[in-house]
Amino acid sequence: MRRKMVLIGAGGLKFTHRIIFELIEDSQRVPWHIALVDIDPKGLDAAVRITNKMIASKNADIEVSYSTERRDVLPGADYIVTAISVGGRDAEMRDYEITTRHGSLFPSHEYPSPIGMSIAMRMIPVFIEIASDIKKLCPNAHFFNFSNPMTAICTGVKKAGFPIIGLCHGVKGMQKIISETFAGIDDKKVTNYSVGVNHMTIMTDYLYDGRDAWHILRDKLDEKKRNGEEITEPFGWDFFDENGGRAFPLPGDGHAISYFPERFPGGVYYGKKIGVEIFNFITANIERDEQYKRDVARAYSPEPLPGYFFDGLAGYREEILEIIVSMERDLRRVFSVNVTNNGAIKNLPPDAVVELPAAATAKGLLPLQINGFPDEFAKIIIKLLATADAVAEAALKGDKKLFAEAVLMGGYMMNKIKIQAMVEELISAQRDHLPQF
Repeated sequence: MRRKMVLIGAGGLKFTHRIIFELIEDSQRVPWHIALVDIDPKGLDAAVRITNKMIASKNADIEVSYSTERRDVLPGADYIVTAISVGGRDAEMRDYEITTRHGSLFPSHEYPSPIGMSIAMRMIPVFIEIASDIKKLCPNAHFFNFSNPMTAICTGVKKAGFPIIGLCHGVKGMQKIISETFAGIDDKKVTNYSVGVNHMTIMTDYLYDGRDAWHILRDKLDEKKRNGEEITEPFGWDFFDENGGRAFPLPGDGHAISYFPERFPGGVYYGKKIGVEIFNFITANIERDEQYKRDVARAYSPEPLPGYFFDGLAGYREEILEIIVSMERDLRRVFSVNVTNNGAIKNLPPDAVVELPAAATAKGLLPLQINGFPDEFAKIIIKLLATADAVAEAALKGDKKLFAEAVLMGGYMMNKIKIQAMVEELISAQRDHLPQF
């Protein structure tokens, strides 16, 4: 029986490539129908063109439909996937200019930062609308989200009473980098247990062939230090050292430092100014825009897709089809997902959205019970969950005061008067995307 997936936000292209690639692989198991959705007609047209080229290149059994209106294609869907950006790059650059001018410590898309919070204010109301449409038009569909800020979005959707599953390749991807690039061992034999919020989980178990393997990382780190080699992810390895060589923040410094602003006074990361000399916000956006232009050109090119196009996608997986297969066949494979804790981690709030290992089963994604998650780490995560909850509540209620309180909780700014002025300006500048305020 043909399965149907609706991809909302298909015009972003980069993520669409990955999803279509995984669908092509799975089409050997079952035929698929992919419905592409984007409110931008030009972006949608490019998505349809590249999707058809990919399917034709592999002669895959996949039907394609598309619409700028999601309600047209939601009926009959088995899976809904979201990868959207409300307001797009222009809105993010307004966030950047305003928050920087008001004295935010450094720019970041993560939700503890003022930029991340402003993004969440725009995203959460749209997600409530999407979730409501799903409930009306395809109530049995599984709703998977890849949009960020993940924890704040999923918390908002859950607080509004709708089910949602947050997915991110970060934990798996960083495990591979640590295992293969750093330690030089076979990542296929490695497993880990990590718990936290999206983009800031703490890996407390690292196993090779089922056995504790922290010593492998300890020995490799010591060797690199003795040889004077450059240590990438310095914050992660400092965290590792601070915790007896038995913990590591995933998925790496590029994300994790945003959850510890207090550790980077003046916005300086190991001698480099964050957002300027390292993790440059503007440069990163320019690079994304340039990549998008290349993707659009490829979509409209009369030339067939080159072989290396698919080779690149093979090494960069979102795992969504692996999760779907495990659910449909009740394989009970374990993945890192963002779902309601429900007591799986006893020293974290039971109703909070937590990133943790869960088994993909015929009954859905079931969190694994992780005993002994260290209390000192739980305190870190509880603080981050409280911030996410405040952000979600402010977005749902359109509460300026709570928005300002959330900024204070995030730790990027401490002056209440400056925070209030910044919040007012952010809301005014993004008024078209903030109907709740």
